[in-house]
Amino acid sequence: MKRGPTQAQQQKHLIGAGFSRAATTYDQIGPPLFASFGQRLVELAQPPERGSVLDVAAGRGAILFPAASQVGAQGRVIGIDLAEGMVEATSQEIHRRQIKHAQMQRMDAEYLTFSPASFDVVCCGFTLFFFPHVEHALLEFSRVLRPAGRIAVSLWGKPDERWSWYGDLLKAYPMNWEVAP
Repeated sequence: MKRGPTQAQQQKHLIGAGFSRAATTYDQIGPPLFASFGQRLVELAQPPERGSVLDVAAGRGAILFPAASQVGAQGRVIGIDLAEGMVEATSQEIHRRQIKHAQMQRMDAEYLTFSPASFDVVCCGFTLFFFPHVEHALLEFSRVLRPAGRIAVSLWGKPDERWSWYGDLLKAYPMNWEVAP
């Protein structure tokens, strides 16, 4: 009996496809909102010079680039993302900036392919709520973390009433998120 994709797989497909479509302009137009938060998360995570950092759901590198600067040329930074478009766009930017100790890989955060104890720091900015099985992702973060390593995440705070109009706008103009397989 052939079974179709699970709800979690469908959700991941839609998220990956949506972010792939947005990759060329994502956080590249307007104020560098995510870059500011990424820089701050790296400051708080304190990756060691010559250390290794995993940036989960790296997007366009808001965490990856400050982490690469922090660990220096003798360190290592790997960004992963589910969206192929994000991986491609950020890989091109890494190449453009000639950063030899950083790379992007397409990977599911809930199923990391790295060996245990591979990283000094695991960072994840504003994306935990996208993971269908967040507890599994956090276990994976811990598995690939070295002893005494750090996990650093950023999350959105309480809703700000000054932005309530945005939710109303989204309800008034719903988007069709269907994507062909």
